[in-house]
Amino acid sequence: MYNLDASGLLDVWERGFNLSPPRRALALLAYEFPDTCQQELAALPLGRCETLLQRLRVQLFGVELAFVASCPACASIVESTIDLSRMLPDADAPQPQPLCLDEHGVTFRSPCLRDLIGLPGDAAAARRALVSRCLLPAHAGRTATGLGEPLSDQALDAISAAMRAADPAAAAELELECPDCNQRWQTGFDIAAFLWREIDAWARRTLREVHALARAYAWSEQDVLALSPTRRQLYLELSRA
Repeated sequence: MYNLDASGLLDVWERGFNLSPPRRALALLAYEFPDTCQQELAALPLGRCETLLQRLRVQLFGVELAFVASCPACASIVESTIDLSRMLPDADAPQPQPLCLDEHGVTFRSPCLRDLIGLPGDAAAARRALVSRCLLPAHAGRTATGLGEPLSDQALDAISAAMRAADPAAAAELELECPDCNQRWQTGFDIAAFLWREIDAWARRTLREVHALARAYAWSEQDVLALSPTRRQLYLELSRA
């Protein structure tokens, strides 16, 4: 671990254990920025959230990230190491954008973290709900859905594409190549989900170490967490001797 408040991170892990992915991402941002209110963090555009969570990952685990994927052509397992320092955009916050759909105009803002909370489980329904949350009153006083009518699938596609273009950092993608068949493809990269899996693995490993040292030396959890990683490993080795 690079820059770690072990006790604080364990608290975040415990609080986020049964939360939905968007709320977990919000909990991680709150850990990273303890002096910022959650409402402000929840209002951050998704691209900005991705950038901040990538930086948190670098602080906790370093810039190198081991990534495993399955080749879509031959199903081979592809292992890759990613340098997160090359994936840290720092673009300006996206601004509301007008979009013309047939004879109707709509104005949308880029999705923020709070827009992802409570979306339906069905993918199509979730996309429609997300777009609806991000529509603003259009020009000439028209309603956001074009005279009150539901958005068509074509309109949803157009707005979704415009949202991706307005905040490209919100949907990070990795370029991969299969060493067996030379197939090249892109795959999405969800830093919040990836980082949470890493924190979950770290937390479980740390609690096992606390358990072992507490049994061996009657130390409290805080006593064990206060040890440096090097000293903790040495005490674990001694307790097993």
